[in-house]
Amino acid sequence: MNEKNGLGRLGEQFAAGLLEQEGYRIIAKNYSCRQGEIDLISCKGSELFFIEVKTRRSGRFGKPAEAVDRDKQMRLRRAAVCYMQSHPQISAAASAFSFQVIEISVNRITDAF
Repeated sequence: MNEKNGLGRLGEQFAAGLLEQEGYRIIAKNYSCRQGEIDLISCKGSELFFIEVKTRRSGRFGKPAEAVDRDKQMRLRRAAVCYMQSHPQISAAASAFSFQVIEISVNRITDAF
């Protein structure tokens, strides 16, 4: 695993823990189909959430969530449809669904004082 993927996986683990602390139940991690990939799929009550996690080491290229452009949003939507079609029991139980982006920024200050 390269350093970039390692940081992304750590970000996803952190986001999953955060969601669980807030009462969400994680039902899938790194769901993948031909349409795309969804980092986390969770539920809370009868709502279903498709979550993209963006982790960045710096703000050099903008905020992490800015990487979720229109093309990425379309891939996420298509992957969500694929997930719901392949998991009809979960889809039927959901009263609503939505998309979330969790952005994680790592800012290490060397020689801080």
